[in-house]
Amino acid sequence: MENGEIPENANEHCPGPNSELAGKSDDCQGCPNQEVCATAPKGPDPVVF
Repeated sequence: MENGEIPENANEHCPGPNSELAGKSDDCQGCPNQEVCATAPKGPDPVVF
């Protein structure tokens, strides 16, 4: 899973890992990525200077 892409093994109506509903939506129930999506930081990666 890179750049906020929806994982290949995600449920059919996956909201995407950058969504505020990631891992929390009813569509996420039973998804193998649910825990990772629910706890991962949302939005683009911060730029480090």
